Amino acid sequence: MAAPVKLYGPNGKLLGTRGNSSFQGSMGAASNKMIQAATQNSDRKKTPLLDFDFHRNVSALGRRVLLSIGRQLFFAMEALRETIKEQAEYAGSTFLAEYRGADKAFKKVFEKRLYEMGRSVDVMGPPYDLRNYRRLLLNSCLIDGDMGTVYVEQDGEAYLQVIPGHRIGSRTTEEFVLGGRYDGYRIIDGVIVNEYWRPVAYRVLTGNQFDYGSYVDISVSNMALHYVPYLPGQLRGLSEIGLLGWSAMDREERRRYEMLAQKAGAGRVFQIFNELGEPQPGDDSITAPEAGATTAGHPSGMYFEEIDAGMNTYFTAADPAQRMEAVTFDRPSSNQQEFDKQCLREMLAGAGGCYDFTIDLTKIGGHSGRVMLEKLNRKLGSHQDLVLEPGCRRLDLFRGGVWIKHGKIPLVEDWHELEYQGPAHWSGDRKYDIEADVMEVKNQFSTRAKMCRRRSEDEEDVDAIAEKDLDQFYERAKRIAEKHGRPVEEVITMLRPPTPNGLPQQAKPENEKEEKSSTTD
Repeated sequence: MAAPVKLYGPNGKLLGTRGNSSFQGSMGAASNKMIQAATQNSDRKKTPLLDFDFHRNVSALGRRVLLSIGRQLFFAMEALRETIKEQAEYAGSTFLAEYRGADKAFKKVFEKRLYEMGRSVDVMGPPYDLRNYRRLLLNSCLIDGDMGTVYVEQDGEAYLQVIPGHRIGSRTTEEFVLGGRYDGYRIIDGVIVNEYWRPVAYRVLTGNQFDYGSYVDISVSNMALHYVPYLPGQLRGLSEIGLLGWSAMDREERRRYEMLAQKAGAGRVFQIFNELGEPQPGDDSITAPEAGATTAGHPSGMYFEEIDAGMNTYFTAADPAQRMEAVTFDRPSSNQQEFDKQCLREMLAGAGGCYDFTIDLTKIGGHSGRVMLEKLNRKLGSHQDLVLEPGCRRLDLFRGGVWIKHGKIPLVEDWHELEYQGPAHWSGDRKYDIEADVMEVKNQFSTRAKMCRRRSEDEEDVDAIAEKDLDQFYERAKRIAEKHGRPVEEVITMLRPPTPNGLPQQAKPENEKEEKSSTTD
């Protein structure tokens, strides 16, 4: 009987053993009678086995190839570049922290400092401010797949340093760290993990892209790696644009060939048919065939007559009567254009964009337009929840801790209670959306705070402004009334008439109505 199979965990420790016979039975080479899709046949290619850890299915080299493809397509394809720019701009144009604790004085000091110091938060200096950091964060996750942020404290101030994805890596043959603080830890594509596969440090390459001997290992307490995982166990991000590489490259190649055909067709002006297939001699614009291409005294090649950027072509005609025809060129045809639009739609959808929103707004409206904007708002909300909020919260908590440590802001118990306010949601019918929001709040299906956040507003700020405006209005009405000796109610009515006819009729008490009716009787 064969020896039992030993099973090891990710930390290299022995988890247990399994009998060889039962192990083989579970892996058996059965024909998958119950799962037809798992069976190879003559008209279906064999599916590779992908039941491995993520880094075994997508190697470090494969990830870097996707990164390169993503960068190439971003700068080569206008539609992809624009949809990525739109997502980064619309999701992160404003995304500021709001202190939600009890100390109002601290709120004013903390939020003001967060905003002002955001102008110089990057160690590289201008133009790398906080807004550009948010754009780069989203761009990098979509184009490169991930981006690192190192948190730096200098002279009592908090800064960040951006680490591009290609600067994080390790040798593909290196499975464990040798020497240093993390000696013996497993390393996977630049990510140093413990026995639970939790990242404890990142390897930042300081030389060129092939120099894996020049690096610095930075602890996760001082560095964060931002990416959106697709599957459990994923330690590095994948370029969302790079995943579109094959279809995008096919489209660009097809467009390039089509443009060459259009360019050649656009240069044809007239086709001239005569008995000899030759133009009249003596014209400087005539291009003869190559030397030696003659048969029975006449050229067997084709003559061309250049007219500026255009070209006339001469052909031999069986009919001795000469004729001339204008070249008609119908490329791309309507079918070609529709096919290209459909390919572009699918490609932009894969990048999280929308063809109708980015390129052609004329084809949408009504219910379909509202559905499209709702999908767009949800996509932007996903970017904020999965990328911007974790990145900005980590940065702001680091900055707040440094400022408290050096006495630049006071220490309060709930200083870390932050919420983030992004830009207003897109709306195709603002009046309809406002009415729907009012009904939801009125019927207690939602809250004013949520509706304010959808409009990039803070409920407390809205209430404070409303209170301030009302105080100023009554003070102004009182001042005018005292100046002219008129009743305050009259001044209020003239400044803000509640109805076209002034103040509404006030209901009289019931006892006054009864007295009046009895007097009349």
